[in-house]
Amino acid sequence: MEYYELVVGAKALALFISSQMDEVEIRTNVHEMVDKALKYRLDHFRIHAKGKGNIDCLKNFINSQKSEDVHTYMVKKVYEEPSIPAIEYVIQPTRS
Repeated sequence: MEYYELVVGAKALALFISSQMDEVEIRTNVHEMVDKALKYRLDHFRIHAKGKGNIDCLKNFINSQKSEDVHTYMVKKVYEEPSIPAIEYVIQPTRS
């Protein structure tokens, strides 16, 4: 039950981008998710976006990563479907 609460209740494995989020808020959320992943020894989490505006915002964030981000986590696109439109990335925290 504890793991379930962490994964579902604490939203430790997925971040969903909404139209109310900007790049700064996405960056803040990603950093919080990286901290959770490191704290609970999770190997990765996923970021999902649906809709052109949300996808564009997420791609802008990914493309404008700061140098400190690159040393904190790795990003890999795992899914993009323009006909839906939807995109998904996997974020893998870097352990020091």
